[in-house]
Amino acid sequence: TLLAESLRSIQNDVKERRPVDTADIDKIIDTIFKLLKSQRNELIQFIFFGTQGEADSAENALNCTVVTAIIGMSLNMIQHKLLGVATGALLHDIGMLRVPDEIVRKKGKLEPGELQNIKAHTIHSYKIITKEMKYPDEIALTALQHHERWDGEGYPKGLSGKQISLAARIITVADAFVAMVSERPYRNSMIGYVAMRAILSDNGRRFDPEILKVFIKSM
Repeated sequence: TLLAESLRSIQNDVKERRPVDTADIDKIIDTIFKLLKSQRNELIQFIFFGTQGEADSAENALNCTVVTAIIGMSLNMIQHKLLGVATGALLHDIGMLRVPDEIVRKKGKLEPGELQNIKAHTIHSYKIITKEMKYPDEIALTALQHHERWDGEGYPKGLSGKQISLAARIITVADAFVAMVSERPYRNSMIGYVAMRAILSDNGRRFDPEILKVFIKSM
């Protein structure tokens, strides 16, 4: 899709450390909200069934943004907060572009040092969003915190419950769902409903139970 092409070009600039025009990012977010107004059900169907076996990081980021926006709309978030959480979702994994390729692509078990490298992507994302893209701190915090867990067992800071920003708690659910329905080198993709069942069985470990309820209802 054109949106994926546009995001890939932004990702390329970040990887090559070229300046990014945030107007291009804002345009993608704007288009997603327009599509959600006119074709919401088609978008949900596409995420459930359409990306099997071929989703790359750009498509996953777009799908995560769509699911995040749907949850945010169901929570009746005010417009500028909704735009902020969607922007955070689009950029939450942008720091992965600063992790060495051979570690990101590695199929086997990661060594402790490699795992630290992967975990550092949240900090890279935070820095890219605030320092290079000059977005406000609250957008960058969602990227920093999207691997924190409701039970406090996440990273980088081991935050728990409502210490984690609402936007990050939403993105954590959206991101997990999109990861389950898209192909990974080490796991076959799961059809949407199976993925929803897996997420529902979480029992307050990774996810905010209230956000989970809204996610299930809104999808």
